Amino acid sequence: MTMFNFLNSVEAAPKPESLSSTFTVSAHPLTDIWTNPPNTERFNAPILYRSLPLMAFQRAQVTIHGNLTQKYDQGGLILIAKEEDGTRKWIKAGLEVVHDALYLSTVSKDRGSDWAFQTVPPRLQVRDIGDDQREGR
Repeated sequence: MTMFNFLNSVEAAPKPESLSSTFTVSAHPLTDIWTNPPNTERFNAPILYRSLPLMAFQRAQVTIHGNLTQKYDQGGLILIAKEEDGTRKWIKAGLEVVHDALYLSTVSKDRGSDWAFQTVPPRLQVRDIGDDQREGR
């Protein structure tokens, strides 16, 4: 398995063999991935990542366990495309605390961030329904 690295963190990245078990990503207060032109650009939240060519990407899965209690506490998955000029386009999806409740949250960024969220039950499993069709279910 390819090695992972941390961005915006001083923590050591977990070894590949430990990624199938539990590991911790700690974030400091007021860290985020968010853009609101013309003056707000935040890209300081810790990210455990692996770089690969877009054509090599097939799927990703994340399980989130955390003490998400404060407004905008969040955990999830982010996909980042870095342009030749150094600008980033990205999409992040996961769980986030909004209005004192846990929500399913998605944010995409081209020039600015576009955020959508909805309530979720206490336990949620998201699945690609294409998997069922490919497996004959």
